[in-house]
Amino acid sequence: MRVIPEQAVVMPVGVAERAVGDLRERYDPWHIPASILLATWVPDDLAEVAARFSPFGFKLATAATRDGNLVLVPDPIEPFRDLVEALESQVEPELFVATHDNPATLDTTRMILKSVLPIEAYAAELSVYEGTTLVRTVPL
Repeated sequence: MRVIPEQAVVMPVGVAERAVGDLRERYDPWHIPASILLATWVPDDLAEVAARFSPFGFKLATAATRDGNLVLVPDPIEPFRDLVEALESQVEPELFVATHDNPATLDTTRMILKSVLPIEAYAAELSVYEGTTLVRTVPL
């Protein structure tokens, strides 16, 4: 099941909201807009870390099930892993779509998502959340 962090640094992916918003509303207990989790804490030097990166394009082309969760995997994954490392985090960068006790429900949802993939996106900022509240954004 999904663990909801008290604090988080995420990469917002607004263009994905059209494709996954309804599913996330039903199956995601952490009610924030579509985003890729990068860290479950907020470093004091977040702006300095973000300044080391330039905006970049990516796509969400693969829907995967992991530990009872349905996620979209960004491609290329390397810029996200570099951000996770720079944030001294250990999360797997992915866009969370749904959690469910029934694997068949996740498989059905994954098949539905395949019809809207790939989703082309652009990474330009990081968002900081405390619970479900957006606290600030930081440009790359």
